[in-house]
Amino acid sequence: MNRPRHPRHAPPPNAADILKEASQWMLRVSEGPLDARERAVLAEWRARSAEHERTWRRAEQLLARLGALTPAAAAALKAVRPRRRATRRLVWLAATPTMLWAACRSARHAWHEQCEHTGIGERRTVTLSDGSLVTLNTDTEILIERDADTHGLRLLRGDILVDTAHRHAAPASSTRRLRVRVGQSAILARATRFELRQGRPRHQLAVFSGEVEIRAGAAMPIPARIGAGQQALFSDAQVGSIMPLHRRDAAWREGRLVAHGMPLPQFLGELERYRGGTLRWRDDVAGLKVSGDFSLADTDLSLALLEKALPVRVRYFTRYWVLVVPS
Repeated sequence: MNRPRHPRHAPPPNAADILKEASQWMLRVSEGPLDARERAVLAEWRARSAEHERTWRRAEQLLARLGALTPAAAAALKAVRPRRRATRRLVWLAATPTMLWAACRSARHAWHEQCEHTGIGERRTVTLSDGSLVTLNTDTEILIERDADTHGLRLLRGDILVDTAHRHAAPASSTRRLRVRVGQSAILARATRFELRQGRPRHQLAVFSGEVEIRAGAAMPIPARIGAGQQALFSDAQVGSIMPLHRRDAAWREGRLVAHGMPLPQFLGELERYRGGTLRWRDDVAGLKVSGDFSLADTDLSLALLEKALPVRVRYFTRYWVLVVPS
C-alpha cells in the first residue's frame, strides 16, 4: 500500500486530501491486520489534526458496518466486487463515506434490516415491532433486525435509551428478550430501561430499571448481570467494575446536560456532539470542573452560562470554530 506522506513543514492538507488518505487506510485495513509499523504510522496520521481523527472515526464506523454484514450479505457483496485489485482500489478511493453508507443501507434493507439515524443535535424515538421504544441521541445510528426469528438491533455509533417495559409494548416483550449488539458484544434485556453508549475502546451501559445481561464477546463466555441503579464500562474482551448509578434517567432525552464536577474537557466534548464544528480549550483551563444544568438544544447559551460559572472566556473564531480560554 502507498501510505500517505507529507513533508514535516508542508501546509495542512485539505478535507479532500484527508478523505483520500483515509480511503487508502480503509483499503489496507480491509485486506487484513496491520503490522506494528503500520499501526504506528496510522496512529501518527490520526494525530496530525482533529480533522484527521474525525475522518478516521467515520471510516471506522463504515468498516464496522461492512463487518457487521450477515454471511449471506457478505457473500452477495463479494459476488459483485471487482475481481482485479487495482479496480477495487479505484472503487474505494473514488467512493465517499456518504456514497458507501447509502450503498450499505440499501443492501441491509434487502436483508431485512432497517437503518435509523439522527443528525447532529437531533434526538428521536423509534418503535420496534414488539412495541419497545428506542430513543436515539445526537449523531447516532442503529440497525433494526426485522427477521421473523430475531428480536434485536445493532448500535453502530452514538448512544440510545431503550425501554422494553413501555406500557404500549406488545405482550411478547415480557417473555422475549431484546438483543442489542455493539461491537462484538451483546446486551440481552427483558422488561428493562437502559442507556447504551458506543465507545472506543469501551462502551458504557447504565440500567435504570430491571436487569440486563452483558455478553462481552467470545473472550468472556460467562455473562455479567447489571441491575437497576448500576452502570459499567465494557469492551469486547471484558466487563469493568460495576458501579452505582447516581441518576434516574438519561438527561439528554430532555435536551439537558447535567454536570456534577465534570472535567471541563469532558464537558466540552459532550457539548460538541450537539453542535456542528469544533469546540476546543486551552491547556491552562483543562483542570477546571463544571457543575450545573445546561441546554443541549442551545449550545451557545450553555457556553455563555459556562463563562458565568467559571473563570473562562469563549472565543468564536467562526460559528464552527470555538476556543475556551482563561478569562
